[in-house]
Amino acid sequence: MERSANPPLAARLVGGDDDLASAISQALVADGARIVDGPANDHPGGLDILIFIAPEGAGGPIAKTTGADFSSQVGASLLAAFLALQSGVSAMRAKGDGGSVVFVAPPARTRRAFDALTQGLRLVTKAAALELGPEKIRVNIVLPGNGENPLGRPRAPAEIAAAVAFAASGRSQFMTGADLVLDGGAQAQ
Repeated sequence: MERSANPPLAARLVGGDDDLASAISQALVADGARIVDGPANDHPGGLDILIFIAPEGAGGPIAKTTGADFSSQVGASLLAAFLALQSGVSAMRAKGDGGSVVFVAPPARTRRAFDALTQGLRLVTKAAALELGPEKIRVNIVLPGNGENPLGRPRAPAEIAAAVAFAASGRSQFMTGADLVLDGGAQAQ
């Protein structure tokens, strides 16, 4: 998506808590995007960037997670991501010059039933990247960590936002189907 600053890239955010969504919006605007509201197909100029921010949901051991809780949080979130993807891709196709989709997974938890949401989003990312690549629509996922890490500090919303903005921008034109892991080095332990 290499394009001049006129007109600015149209970006739509779906989901997320206020702090993270605000940080991502600010990072995208700083990169020259304009944030659009409403369904992706409602914008006559089309859509260049779609960001889906998965809800954190409640964590808990698999044995103590009810089927209803799992379905309402994991199932509903995956469906929301899928529908946002379809709508965003439709708007990108109508525009005809590609685009970028970035999923933001919920923070990693260890041995929790809701980690299935992250893995589901990873698989959707990979499948969509393979399918949409020929249309110059890139699909990537940002995987924020949570908890102890070698850096010895928690992650900040601005750090996640910077990774999302990078993945959405022309600076990552040759990247699709990628996992951007932001865990402060936790996986290296």
